[in-house]
Amino acid sequence: MADPGMAGKAFIGADIGGTNTVIGLFDERGLLLGERRLATMRADPRRPTSEPAEFIDRLGLEIGALALAHGYRDIAAAGFGVPGWVDTATGMALDASNMGWRNVPFAEAMGRRLGAPVYIDNDVRLYTLGEAMAGAGEGCPDLVCVTVGTGLSAGIMMNGVLVRGEPSARRRDRARSRGRPGRAMQLRQAGLPGDDRLGAGHRAARRGGRAGRQAYDAG
Repeated sequence: MADPGMAGKAFIGADIGGTNTVIGLFDERGLLLGERRLATMRADPRRPTSEPAEFIDRLGLEIGALALAHGYRDIAAAGFGVPGWVDTATGMALDASNMGWRNVPFAEAMGRRLGAPVYIDNDVRLYTLGEAMAGAGEGCPDLVCVTVGTGLSAGIMMNGVLVRGEPSARRRDRARSRGRPGRAMQLRQAGLPGDDRLGAGHRAARRGGRAGRQAYDAG
């Protein structure tokens, strides 16, 4: 164990998964100094919470212990990958249904707990960014990362920029299928947030006139 209070800054990167949460401690050069793993505490999805205080407190304790074990008393900044819909501008975890979270001010609450700036983004987007920066996709401006864990998800990078989907925070990364038959069911079975209007649009198009049906079938 290093001497507590050593010079230099420590940074935290953490992935909050549906089953486990993994915390990494990094130095100013971006080198991994150590890591910890803990079970993710989830709320009852039938009663979503906006204040997962117990989990945030436990996460803060684990981060503090990890930093102290490597000689750091303070954290300079922390970044968290959070499942579900995330508003990166406000630091809100808008809807993580598998966690039972809704409208959680995660960055604000975690920042108070750590006494440091906290940044959040969708977990799979950050996984994609990590692979592009220092993983299998290093040097590739265009890549797709598919993660298979508690759920199934994917992140996309094009021309070195993460694809974020629609600009509306509440509908960010909503999947689209251009109204083709059966796609709404496919999206639901894959656990992706689709558009409930897909089926209705398909039926309306098929009931239309000849020109409308031809345009639909050609789409």
